[in-house]
Amino acid sequence: MCLLMRRWCPLRRRAQQSGARARAQAWVTLGAWVAMVLMVLAVQLASARPDDCALPLDPHGPSFNGLEGERCITWAAVEAAWAAGREKAGLRRPLKEAEGSGGPPLARALLGTALQEATRLLSERYGLSREEVRELLPRVDTRRTRVRDFCPAALASDQPCAVARFRRYDGRCNNLRHPTWGSAGAPFRRMAPPEYADGVSAPRASRAGFPLPNPRAVSAHVHRDGEHHESAVTLMFVAWGQLVDHDITLTAETKDPETRTDPECCGPGTERRHPNCLPVLIPPGDAFYRRHGQTCMNVLRSLAGAREDCRLGPRAQFNQMTSFIDAGFLYGSSEAEARRLRAGRGGRLQMQDAFGPLGLKELLPFKRDFPDEGCLRADRRRGPLCFLAGDNRANEQLVLTALHTALAREHNRLAEGLAHVNPHWGDERIFQVGHYFS
Repeated sequence: MCLLMRRWCPLRRRAQQSGARARAQAWVTLGAWVAMVLMVLAVQLASARPDDCALPLDPHGPSFNGLEGERCITWAAVEAAWAAGREKAGLRRPLKEAEGSGGPPLARALLGTALQEATRLLSERYGLSREEVRELLPRVDTRRTRVRDFCPAALASDQPCAVARFRRYDGRCNNLRHPTWGSAGAPFRRMAPPEYADGVSAPRASRAGFPLPNPRAVSAHVHRDGEHHESAVTLMFVAWGQLVDHDITLTAETKDPETRTDPECCGPGTERRHPNCLPVLIPPGDAFYRRHGQTCMNVLRSLAGAREDCRLGPRAQFNQMTSFIDAGFLYGSSEAEARRLRAGRGGRLQMQDAFGPLGLKELLPFKRDFPDEGCLRADRRRGPLCFLAGDNRANEQLVLTALHTALAREHNRLAEGLAHVNPHWGDERIFQVGHYFS
């Protein structure tokens, strides 16, 4: 700059008068000053104070109160809210890799609940509106807080994707630019914003804040039973549609951690109910349930999920299946599930030859671990067991179970053919190629 401003630059005039020694001294002084400024900036960036701003608040928004200390959400406030939310949710330790990608949903639900409670605390402290909770809070980079210690790698957007011949069971890295998109455990995308009563997680209420009408009364009035039966399609059309639906969606449900059955919400002792209970009282004049003497419908909320990078925000629901049509109902949506379903030889899936002596084909294996999960049995002690498949809903109706059985047989047929053509292949290679063909 001094070279350009020859007329006004005092350093240049002094250098012309003093000679080379003064010119050199000026440059040394300027260099020392620049180095000191850069050092101070580096120290400030390296050791950010806990009261630095994590999220500036809109000066024209409803939560801005004009005070110097409340013009933004501070990192200290985020840390305090996370600690309190984690304590309330009972999240004691970070999630393991298996728990973070496709394993039992309870562990991930604890993480989702902790983030939900942290969101609630920040919303109450700063008086955030629904729009601010939904649009602004997810912008807080929780990776700069202690949340990162509890956020599994399966939710990290910057986790590198390893080069592999076959795709993962959990759907991660199917999209190399966005590795978590469509993976098992990812939250559902919404077509419309959530309308929680408190903007965070409370069940929806009317605009005046009153409870909504009884859902059973609305359902019975709007969806009346008719005598018209569709005859343009067969039952197989419906069952196949259900199978494809089960391949891409499974909302994580609230289950008893010991039996993996639905907790009871309609019995006595409301103080001991599960916090996700939302029982529906049946109107006295209900045309159907009054014939059976039922006065309450057992309804539970789905589990709370965690967003990508464990961002804050309102309650989210997450998918236990992948969002891809990849036969997850047959092979499972995690490495652990796939191992449980495999026979361990010849690249085959487990089957049982219960009726082989009668000349009949193989059936799916019985489900012996948590036999009542996804299974309705009249006698839970001595009753028949349900079938084991990659999806717990395989036993919902007979035609759906038949499709699961047929596709498992088809995989084993492909495995036998691959083993015959490639006798040098092992179990892993045969299974993965059969999975690829399916």
